Amino acid sequence: MKKISTWKSYLFLISSVLATLSMFLLDPISQVANKSVMNGVAILIIAGLIVSVVMAVVTFSSKKERKLIPGFALIFTIFNIGVIAFFMWFGANFA
Repeated sequence: MKKISTWKSYLFLISSVLATLSMFLLDPISQVANKSVMNGVAILIIAGLIVSVVMAVVTFSSKKERKLIPGFALIFTIFNIGVIAFFMWFGANFA
C-alpha cells in the first residue's frame, strides 16, 4: 500500500501554522486595533488549536497517510499548547 499526503495532512499543517502566527501577531494587533479584533484573534487561536488536536488524531491514526507533514504540524501544535499552558499557569499564579 502506497502512503500519500491527503487534505487531512495539509489541513493539520495550515491550522497549526495559522494558530502559531496568530499567537505571534496577537501583541502587535492588540496595539493597533480595538478589543473586538483582539478577541477575534484569540478565538482564532483557540479554534486553530482545537482543529490541530483533532487533525493530529485523525492523521496519525490513518494508515494511508504519510507522516512527514503531520510531524511538522505536530511540532507546531505542541509549541502552541506549551505556550498557552505557560500563560495560563503564569496568569493563574500571578493574577
